[in-house]
Amino acid sequence: MHLDTSNFSFTTVPPVLSVSALSPDNDSFLVDLTINTPINPSCSVALKGFLDCGASGEFMHQNTAKLCSIPLIKLDHPVPLEVFDGHPISSGPVTHRTIPVLTCINNHEESISYYIVSSPHHGIILGLPWLHLHNPAINWKIQSLLFSDPDCSAHLVPCLPSVPVPTSVSPVSHQESVILPV
Repeated sequence: MHLDTSNFSFTTVPPVLSVSALSPDNDSFLVDLTINTPINPSCSVALKGFLDCGASGEFMHQNTAKLCSIPLIKLDHPVPLEVFDGHPISSGPVTHRTIPVLTCINNHEESISYYIVSSPHHGIILGLPWLHLHNPAINWKIQSLLFSDPDCSAHLVPCLPSVPVPTSVSPVSHQESVILPV
């Protein structure tokens, strides 16, 4: 099946992408979020998103994309992905991104196109560009965020109920289809 990407608008892909952490850490700032599956837009999947102010974009684990049957778009050229110390990530460069995926955090809803990476500890990573764009009020003590910036008021909409994703996700082949009912 050919995916028509002419209706999708993307920002320019940077020459190098970066993330600050890909391993689990009790001090990591995780937010509850839901994404809508493109194969069944009335179905939402609950995930934990990692806020990473050291990341240069928004990222999704390849297995999360497969589990939620999110179509991928091949980048024009591979983009190197570096970890916090400047070394390339062992899984190699980024070669794909998702189509825009409806993402909901609290009552904040938006479409995000995620770069696809291998990060078994984080299904979703929201980086510094996302934090700059939304400028959420962050309470570090209780790990909560509030979308209080007036520029985000247009995004505040009720989000659909969600179903949780299992904590251990095994790879899903391209032939398999996973539909999670609401």
